[in-house]
Amino acid sequence: MDLIFNFFNQGWVGAVIGILGVLIALYTYKIAKIGPRLVYQWESFEIIGKNEVTPDEIEIFFKGKKVPRVIKTTTVIWNSGTETIHGENIVKNDSLQLEFDDEKEIIGASILLRTKEVNGFEISTNDEKKNILNMKFEYLDRGDGVTIEILHTDENRYPNFKGTIKGMPNGMKNWGNKSRLNKRSLRKIKPILDIYVNVFPWITLVFGILFICSSIIITFFFFRDYEKSKSAKSRHCNNYIYLHFRVDLYGFIMVSVKRKTKKISQIS
Repeated sequence: MDLIFNFFNQGWVGAVIGILGVLIALYTYKIAKIGPRLVYQWESFEIIGKNEVTPDEIEIFFKGKKVPRVIKTTTVIWNSGTETIHGENIVKNDSLQLEFDDEKEIIGASILLRTKEVNGFEISTNDEKKNILNMKFEYLDRGDGVTIEILHTDENRYPNFKGTIKGMPNGMKNWGNKSRLNKRSLRKIKPILDIYVNVFPWITLVFGILFICSSIIITFFFFRDYEKSKSAKSRHCNNYIYLHFRVDLYGFIMVSVKRKTKKISQIS
């Protein structure tokens, strides 16, 4: 146990740990600055339809129009990045669209939920291509978005997301089935995630620098006092008081004040 304590009590060990802490903080900060990122999730089910055992005499109508089936697809779209997405950055020649298979049809679409009215998020169907739903918005801050309900006749259920936004070279991100995401849980942890992303890298960086400085100071005073005691050839005790910083992998910062007494024998 004393061997382990003496090893970590050396100034250079603290300096190395401090440097690693700074590097980790810089890497975490870089990861946190992901910029604008538009993501979506979906879920879908068939409201009514025909299969191989359905008699031909049975017909399905929606608002007086004959259809082969009615599928409901719910899509959640939001900005999960750290920067605002501006609607003016949507490329005009490649606007945002939800596209189902050709010869299929969107028979109804509406916005069920939106975070802010001022976002100006709007949807519209295409008169020429009834399998396409157009989307546009003024802006989306971090966490802003909408929930869209689409009624359509495509048995594949899930549309293709198309469009290009300047500053987002990777396009929209598919985060899978939205039933896997507990909305209430996200609302509870969102403030914690915001604090982690915005504050934790700075805290780690500051304490990493403090760790380096304290290690240098400890090393300097230790050798200075030791040399004085050696030249005086006297028997005495040196007391050292220092701060011990440690940042673990989960971001918890442990600070303790330690006191150590070192006996130096008289040199004859």
